[in-house]
Formats: sequence, structure tokens, C-alpha cells
Amino acid sequence: YMTCTYAVEENEGVVEWFLEKFPHFLSVPVSLLERYQSQFTAAPAYRVFPDLGLGAGGFTALFKRAEGDTAPSLCTE
Repeated sequence: YMTCTYAVEENEGVVEWFLEKFPHFLSVPVSLLERYQSQFTAAPAYRVFPDLGLGAGGFTALFKRAEGDTAPSLCTE
């Protein structure tokens, strides 16, 4: 998940909502981004600001399906 904003509702709020709504997904830590961990959630989620030299800045979080997950796909035909 990635946005170009810093709104807590659009970023950390969505991460927490997603993990609660879809418990068969996990939030995955990204070791290269550890120092940018958001202070607004305990889930691995990162705020990168433009002055850090990593581009224009933004927010990101990585999700993956739990191993052995048998829940229906989020995609519909």
C-alpha cells in the first residue's frame, strides 16, 4: 500500500483497518525502511519525507497473505 500523502486517516488508519478487516493478511516489515517507521501505528508502516533524499516522499506498508490461507480472494471477476 502506498500513498503520496501524510494523512494518518489515509495511511496508518487504512493499514489498521485493512489488517482488522482481512486477518488472513500480514503486515510485513521492510528492513531497508526501518528507520522511517511511523510513530502512529505499531504495524510495520513507513513515512518517508522529501528532505531525506528518497524521492518526493510518501507513505508505504507491505502486506502478504498468511501461509496456508484459504480465505477467498479479494479480487472478483
